[in-house]
Amino acid sequence: APELGLHEYHTAARIEREVSRMLALLDDMLNLSRLENAPLDKTRFTEVSLGEVAEAVRDSLKLQAEEKKVTVSIEGEATVFCEREHAWELLKNLTENAIRYNREGGEVRVTLSRENGCPSLTVEDNGIGIDAEHQSRIFERFYRVDRSRSRATGGTGLGLAICYGIINRHEGEIEVKSVPDKGTCINIKLPQRI
Repeated sequence: APELGLHEYHTAARIEREVSRMLALLDDMLNLSRLENAPLDKTRFTEVSLGEVAEAVRDSLKLQAEEKKVTVSIEGEATVFCEREHAWELLKNLTENAIRYNREGGEVRVTLSRENGCPSLTVEDNGIGIDAEHQSRIFERFYRVDRSRSRATGGTGLGLAICYGIINRHEGEIEVKSVPDKGTCINIKLPQRI
């Protein structure tokens, strides 16, 4: 087989990136569709350690965090009765965003606890933050605070919409606090049982 020239190599690499992006988008769209349309299957619910899931998420995002020199710490523990996949999606999307929209050398803190007997999780970063005018819209599908910056950092624009869908299905609450150039804190409270 002939060797690829530099131009062909860059073209092939660009095509591979676009295919990967499209596959991620399709996967996220399917997840969101299932959250919105499929009945909640409580037979798949189990006691899930959010600490264990957070550790697995941190491991899966290790390269991304290292590229930006962002440290990810996990404190506390909480268990929730849900589908393990939902806990994974929730923690992965929140942690990934906290890394993606952070500054080089930044920090992400995942804190797990119980408040009034109910599981609570907080993902906090000291990154770029979100202007107040955008905070109420960040859970909308494809909503981008800064389109040019979002395109450069990757993502499908559906991660926070998936988080919002999971929280709604589990009758939870979500609160966002963010200050531009200071960071973002997202706190989620989930019921012990649904």
